[in-house]
Amino acid sequence: MKSLIINLLTILFILFIYTGNTYAQRCGKKKLCNIELNDRYDYRGQSTYAELYPGDTIRTKIVVYGAQLYDIFACGDPALGAVEFNVIKQTRKYRKVIEDIQEHEQINYKLDEYGDYVYDEYGDYIETGRETVSDTTWKKERYIEEKILFNSLNNKENSNRWTKAAKKTETLVIEVIVPDNASEGCLDLFIGHRSKQQGSFKR
Repeated sequence: MKSLIINLLTILFILFIYTGNTYAQRCGKKKLCNIELNDRYDYRGQSTYAELYPGDTIRTKIVVYGAQLYDIFACGDPALGAVEFNVIKQTRKYRKVIEDIQEHEQINYKLDEYGDYVYDEYGDYIETGRETVSDTTWKKERYIEEKILFNSLNNKENSNRWTKAAKKTETLVIEVIVPDNASEGCLDLFIGHRSKQQGSFKR
């Protein structure tokens, strides 16, 4: 009986993996875009696809190269709804943060007009009060600052694609956000590039 249960669980697990892989492979074969690919761009290399679910937020990193123009956009199943994608630049920065605070009691003594201690008739310092003093140790902490370069649902061009020239070679983050009220579906992310300099024959 025990071996039968183990065999059934194994079969169910294999079916689950097979079903997930089959769906993901189907995403790769689906034509989701009504937008025509610009034949001046090469979309091979960094373009990708994914199976997404309601409320998903996924990220992938891409490398853009200086002196290259880029055309980036996403197309999804209608069931996914208004999928949002952001092009994000990350910058590594440092800030000063508190590492440790040590507190101790400090005794204050009376001083004269010149800043020297005043003594009593027994030659001792004259105490004027006590206070708690904090000694703070600082350290540098590294963090990542993010700047959204493009949002597909909110931009000046009212465009669902980011077409820009890369000023330098750097890594960017592409973030895709699926609405909570969406259904399961596939999404294609197209990363196209071409040289800024287009050669031509001259007469």
